[in-house]
Amino acid sequence: GKGTCNIKTSAPHLYEKLEENKIVYDIKKGDVIFHDRWLFHRTVTVAEYEKQLMNDLGESLKLERSDKIFRRYSIRYSPGSARVPPGYGVEPSVLYNAANANRTLDEIVESDGPWYPEVWPRLKENDETDNIGGLVDLVHEKMPQAEIARDERKKEIRMALKKGGGP
Repeated sequence: GKGTCNIKTSAPHLYEKLEENKIVYDIKKGDVIFHDRWLFHRTVTVAEYEKQLMNDLGESLKLERSDKIFRRYSIRYSPGSARVPPGYGVEPSVLYNAANANRTLDEIVESDGPWYPEVWPRLKENDETDNIGGLVDLVHEKMPQAEIARDERKKEIRMALKKGGGP
């Protein structure tokens, strides 16, 4: 694609500028990064992190080389009025139930459980709209099915890309 996730190939001149100006923070377990959607951000490999540390701290620091990435838990906050895009994709709620495509997040939560739970304002304990109990079903039943469908979809996409066509 041509989006910012592929900026290295779609706009190499912009990618170089971003790389020249990037900041790599020494993030520790439990740290929180809070930013808006307009901040360019990405995961760095351990090798990239090592290179940055070597530049900052000098050759005295020796780290084991690895291509593993630092794992993180990413939460994106969106209004309930946001729509899940229709089409051929890998959105778990749509892979689980195709009828969720083009619905708002609120509509999906109302009809199919807490795929996109409301986190603010905080719900009152016995609020009728509290569907946190649905998280057990989501985690143990729906997500595993959606993950299987996602893996199958990604295989289909890879095969189509190898053939030079679309899905």
